[in-house]
Amino acid sequence: MAVYVVAPDSFKGTLTSEQVIAAMADEIRTADPAAEIRAFPMADGGEGTLAALRGAFTGAGRAIVEMAQTCGLTLIPKDERDPRFTSTYAFGCAIRSALDDGAEEIVLALGGSSTNDCGMGAARALGARFLDGDGRELEGRGADLTAVRVVDLSGMDPRIARTRFTALCDVDNPLLGPNGATYTFGPQKGATPEICAELEAGMASFADVLADATGVDGRDAFGAGAAGGMGLAARVLLGARIVPGGEYLLDVLGFDRLLEGADACFTGEGRADGQSVHGKAVARVAARCRAAGVPCIAVCGCLGDGAEDLLGCGVTELLATVGEPSAEAMLHAEENLRAAMRKVLPLR
Repeated sequence: MAVYVVAPDSFKGTLTSEQVIAAMADEIRTADPAAEIRAFPMADGGEGTLAALRGAFTGAGRAIVEMAQTCGLTLIPKDERDPRFTSTYAFGCAIRSALDDGAEEIVLALGGSSTNDCGMGAARALGARFLDGDGRELEGRGADLTAVRVVDLSGMDPRIARTRFTALCDVDNPLLGPNGATYTFGPQKGATPEICAELEAGMASFADVLADATGVDGRDAFGAGAAGGMGLAARVLLGARIVPGGEYLLDVLGFDRLLEGADACFTGEGRADGQSVHGKAVARVAARCRAAGVPCIAVCGCLGDGAEDLLGCGVTELLATVGEPSAEAMLHAEENLRAAMRKVLPLR
């Protein structure tokens, strides 16, 4: 009897990881009715992380807050996206709510954001104030980054100091530079090249002011660029431990045990590209498969530039459900996924 591990991420905007698993498993059973299927809904700190962890991360005093559900990119219509005007304020409100409920340990899932405010909005919801040169309080949006001259932390919620925060990152990008938060992720959040230049300058200025206020310069630390700079705020203002989200889930939910005796593993995500090797779920799953000697087949919605780099991470076969993303393809995401699965089944 063949054993297959099925561990995909969600196909953002179309299918949850559970829906992807159901479609993959159905096609596997059609090709091999006797197959044993071990399901593992995967996430990397982005969309679906809360759902993946909810069953394991339970108990009094523990909470999970997901960026994608509070100020996520998929919550905003594509033609209305502009990271100058989005904020992490709702994310901060969710953290405050968890504190109100008595949480002493909070996991922050930072992926999938629509924001580029360096966590100012979230910090405001938790009592921080950001002032311009005339002493006026700013809203804490991306457009306000350049104007910040004073960071006032005197009103920060005192419960933060008594709370253990773990921030899950789905990327390893720094805060600034060509591979930083703005230039890497700003365009998908609606930023033009001109807006990217404005936000990059604002982030650099804000990082200086924050470092002066706290005595901690975390701009080059791991995860600082996650969620439009929320990673920086989580580390510096919340004292969070920043970890790769994919690795955290794989460890907490016991993925390596599922690979024992497996003949192959199926994974995937909505779009694979050069960013996928920088902490994304597929690369994390593939690396575990390679270590266990298990073939890893990645079926993704579409393949962008650099997707082939996954073949160096442990993916043994890589294919897309469609050639180019489109509204029509998104409407038929499950049908396209099933067709792609039939191309590789039965396994040889």
